[in-house]
Amino acid sequence: MVEAGEWMMIGVLGLAFMCGVWVLIIRGDVDKPDRRRLDANDFSRFSRRRTGPEFKEARKEIEQRLAIVSRRNRARSQAQMKIAEAELARQKRIEAAEGALRAEELRLKEEQLNAERERMEEERRRREAEETELQAEEDRRRREEEARLAAEATELEAQAAEAERIRQEELAALEEQRQAELAALAEVDAMLEAQEVDDETTAELRARLEAAGGRIGDVNVSLMWNNYNDLDLHVVCPSGERLHGGNRTSACHGELDVDANVKPETKKPVENVVWDIGNAPNGTYRVYVHHYKKHKKRGTKDPTPFKIIVNSGGVFTEYNSELSNGDPIMLITDFEMRERTPEEEEALQAELAAEEAARLAEEEEAARKEAEEEAARLAEEEEAARKEAEEEAVRKEAEEEAARLAEEEDAARKEAEEEAASLAEEQRQKDLAAAEEQRLAEIAATEVASKQEAKDAAHQAQVEAEEVAEETARELRRRLEQAGGRIGDINISLMWNNYNDLDLHVVCPSGERIHGGNRMSECGGELDVDANVKPETRKPVENVVWDVGDSKDGLYKVYVHHYKKHKKRRTKDPTEFKLITGVKGEFKEYNTQLSHGEPIKLVATFTVVGNSIPPAPSLPPAGGDGSSADEEPDALEHEEKN
Repeated sequence: MVEAGEWMMIGVLGLAFMCGVWVLIIRGDVDKPDRRRLDANDFSRFSRRRTGPEFKEARKEIEQRLAIVSRRNRARSQAQMKIAEAELARQKRIEAAEGALRAEELRLKEEQLNAERERMEEERRRREAEETELQAEEDRRRREEEARLAAEATELEAQAAEAERIRQEELAALEEQRQAELAALAEVDAMLEAQEVDDETTAELRARLEAAGGRIGDVNVSLMWNNYNDLDLHVVCPSGERLHGGNRTSACHGELDVDANVKPETKKPVENVVWDIGNAPNGTYRVYVHHYKKHKKRGTKDPTPFKIIVNSGGVFTEYNSELSNGDPIMLITDFEMRERTPEEEEALQAELAAEEAARLAEEEEAARKEAEEEAARLAEEEEAARKEAEEEAVRKEAEEEAARLAEEEDAARKEAEEEAASLAEEQRQKDLAAAEEQRLAEIAATEVASKQEAKDAAHQAQVEAEEVAEETARELRRRLEQAGGRIGDINISLMWNNYNDLDLHVVCPSGERIHGGNRMSECGGELDVDANVKPETRKPVENVVWDVGDSKDGLYKVYVHHYKKHKKRRTKDPTEFKLITGVKGEFKEYNTQLSHGEPIKLVATFTVVGNSIPPAPSLPPAGGDGSSADEEPDALEHEEKN
């Protein structure tokens, strides 16, 4: 490329050459001025001598001068041609230089675009890998949880079956054991005294049977108590077959249709043995109660009071007693069921018909009252709806007027906002153009550096270590306590003060990298706090910890990556951050900054040796300025509100 100084020198030389040619042309006329001016007096003399020697000399002199002028004209033409050729060559060199410059600019832009595409592709691959890893981890955890729940369910079912089997075996053994005792006892003396069933007991029994799905038949034996313990009802039918929890349906047509509190489910339990109408055999029935299990529930004590209500062909009797867990099975009563005479059967049917008629009358009365209440409710609802419609019409009219005024105000506001946005957009475009020019200049300057220097710049940006300030120690302690972070044998903590997402990466001596996608490492380290994956706090902290005794000897490398710039008010770049390393009780602080899009930065390295006697983990003292960690949240809350 020809520089401006060279072109200036060419111009000066060309001008000097033309001046020299001009001097040569006019030199002869200057030297002999008198010969060029012939007056009238000399003309006749000259004309007289034109045929003589003097005329020949003059002619020869003129021809010589004409030859000189011709040579000078040719030289001037040649000089002009050379200047034109030089100018043409100069123009060609300028055009070639400009083409090379444009080609270089295009090459730099293409390299920049390729680098940006590679960076974005690498970021995408990293994200995809992290997402795949997270999904695999989530699937593994889900499968483990499902397997655990399935195993627990199977185990519970097996335990329940085993418990029921043991229960039945215990009942059988207990029954065999108690048969001799029952045979030796006078049954009349063992039986409880029968009582009349009052209305309250009847209502309570009916309510519990309806809630549990129990039935009323020819013969009913019902057991009620008022705690979470498991009492069992045993009824021996005339054939000698025993009805209980292990034999709920008998050949004599009896059924235990309600068995309560096998698990501690209710404080108002009921058990019921029923023979449907026409299915109760004649003969003697015996009723027993057994305290099977005392459940561990608050407020459940022994002895447990209970009621037995017996319905024998429409005759109801009540028996009251109590039992404690471990007491022998208790004979409550026996009763006879005999074939009814035609008169008794007729009376029973009449009684049942009367009860059914009374029940239907009650249901009709209840339906009538319900219809009247429904009609009154509908009238009230219609009146309320009418009033509500009137109020709604007034409210809508007011809302429409308010909406119209709001629309007018909104239109004016939008017009002002659009004008302001237009001006702001113009300024933004100007700023973007200036920034783009600056960026291209920076890229061009960066390309001058060697590739090795560009490669090392991303990984050799270690920051000078400092002593941990008292304020930093207090702030770190407070943030770790709020986020649930731990203090261990080795701690690496990252703090910053905006909503951006900075990521802490630690490479342990084995080469494994601990970060948000690999929080639990095989080398013993754990990322126990990962902040601002979503923009949650302006006072975030991230923490990688090795618990006491878990750290390994070797070289540790600490990196910081500006992963994402969240769109939150007053969140700008570059983001200043503090890195605090605690190794065997020795704490250091590193202060630097990062912007989104910059390469991951190596901030610190340290080596651990002699792991056999780790000191007790603790943060450095917070200083003696009278402030405490308990005061910090109030200050933070005040700052957030402002």
